[in-house]
Amino acid sequence: MIFTRYKFQFIFLGVALLSLTMFGIVAYDSSLKLRIQQENQNLHAFSEYISNDISQHVHARTNTTLHAYINSKGFLPSDYFLIIKKDNNIFISGKEKITTNNIPYLTLSDNKETSGVFNNGENQFSWNKLNIKNTQTLLIHQLPNNTINEFFNSIGTPLIITGIIIMWLVFWATMMLNTVINKLKEKNISMQHMVLHDALTDLPNRFLLHDKIEDAIKHAKNNKSAFAIVIIDLKRFKEINDTLGHHVGDALLIAVSDSLQGELDESNIAARFSGDKFAILIPDINQQTFFEKINHLQNIFCKSYQLGDHKIYIDASMGVSFFPEHGSDSAKLTQRAEMSMYVAKKSGLFYSVYNPEEDTGNVENLKLGNDLRNAIANEEFELYYQPQFNASSNKCDHLEALIRWQHPEFGFIPPTQFIPFAENMGLIHQISEWVMRTAIKQCGIWHATGYKFTIAINLSAWDIQEPTLPSRIESLLEQYKVPHSSLIVEVTETDITSNIKRASIILQQLHDSGIRIALDDFGTGYSSLNHLRHFPINEVKIDRSFVSSMISNSDDLALVKAIIDLSHDLKIEVVAEGVETLEEVQVLKSYNCDRLQGYYYSKAVTPAQIISYVTEEQCVMQNTNN
Repeated sequence: MIFTRYKFQFIFLGVALLSLTMFGIVAYDSSLKLRIQQENQNLHAFSEYISNDISQHVHARTNTTLHAYINSKGFLPSDYFLIIKKDNNIFISGKEKITTNNIPYLTLSDNKETSGVFNNGENQFSWNKLNIKNTQTLLIHQLPNNTINEFFNSIGTPLIITGIIIMWLVFWATMMLNTVINKLKEKNISMQHMVLHDALTDLPNRFLLHDKIEDAIKHAKNNKSAFAIVIIDLKRFKEINDTLGHHVGDALLIAVSDSLQGELDESNIAARFSGDKFAILIPDINQQTFFEKINHLQNIFCKSYQLGDHKIYIDASMGVSFFPEHGSDSAKLTQRAEMSMYVAKKSGLFYSVYNPEEDTGNVENLKLGNDLRNAIANEEFELYYQPQFNASSNKCDHLEALIRWQHPEFGFIPPTQFIPFAENMGLIHQISEWVMRTAIKQCGIWHATGYKFTIAINLSAWDIQEPTLPSRIESLLEQYKVPHSSLIVEVTETDITSNIKRASIILQQLHDSGIRIALDDFGTGYSSLNHLRHFPINEVKIDRSFVSSMISNSDDLALVKAIIDLSHDLKIEVVAEGVETLEEVQVLKSYNCDRLQGYYYSKAVTPAQIISYVTEEQCVMQNTNN
């Protein structure tokens, strides 16, 4: 920037000097032309005077007396002389008779012009022809040699004044240029700051953080040291935003960032990673200093903030990765720290250090994770529907919505593989939102055409922790004109035990609105009977592992019967999953299981197939029973 500034200044100065020089040349040339013009005018007037005087004497005198006359006459100044040709004789004032070879007379007398200027050696002369009868006469004036003095006398002062004005303009132009450059420099610095810092908290953003991590990598390699990357996620931040407003959420983020900047060492770099996530680079760390930093961070994040009239308690989940142990570049270190943060969040821990055994981020899975983001953005998923048949009537009036992903390279990827990815990457909410909208919309279409199906959708542990879940589902049901009783929300025991208190509140709100709650994979978790007592459960789904083994295992058979009997006593319906054989169907019907689901009846099919398939299957079942 400094080089550019001086470059422009030199350009301005050069242009000014060039302009001044060109003006001087033009002025000098104009001055010469004006001087010659004035000289010719003066010489012409003088010539007329002399012509009149000579005309009175030239006829009355001989050549000798004429020559004596022009030499004795005192009307010619010293720098003027006459050249007269009469009767082939040439006379020059102040000289004896001379020949034509010694003067430029012949050239001048032959000139068609009547006046002009010529040079003779170092001297310059102006000349004018006199109109005298029978005589060729020239009046010649030797011009002074002090041209420069004359130039300055005539135009030098205006030129100097013009030069001063131009230099004054150059000075102010340079000052203005400096002002403009300074403003551009300040604007450039401001823009760079905006690009590399978060607009709300003024902390470094993700881009600057990556640059700082790369610098830390070089430093650590040179000094053979280690550093840590910590990704921190604020718990309940969305709830604060939704309940108290975004302005309170923004104020909380600012308060947290102020705490980070005020309480962290200068060597630590805090950044706003994204949304309600912060990142911290801790250089030159070892095991002892790491635990000290963790305790310090816990004091910063796990406390209350007074924001106006609101006293807000916050908590956080942290993920940690170390260089060089967990990665050799910025992208890998931040990705692994973020993955560890999701592990801590899901496990209810304050922090989690990266563990390769928990990482689904190998090269193939990393590509799968990137493709998963694209699949969400481009809505590449499909919903298939698996029928559930009423055990007593063989009528299909319930369907379970099951998500499918046909990867362009890896082919069909089961939900059991990509759903954990989505949870670890923080994408599960977007997928669940798509599933809810798509399933409820399809249910509305079927209802409008006379097929009053009840649709079951699966939600994750993340979903049932969201305070806005009931209102979002309510909005979708109203939008697509689907009764609340036609929707079943399926959750697993593991999901509700991750945060029992909050899950209980959300599920109760759903239940109170008329939405049915199903406990999926029943029997595989912990304290199942307790869940039936304390959660608003409308139906349980016996896990397929018990159904598939009950024929060959008497303990599992007894367990299936006990689940059905206990559920009925509690007025809870029972659905058996994974039914694949006629023998399993007969046993479950004999135990009064309410609904049956499995490959014996149907695999999951597309919405276009479901109507014709269900109709044909019910006819087959009815004929079989008859």
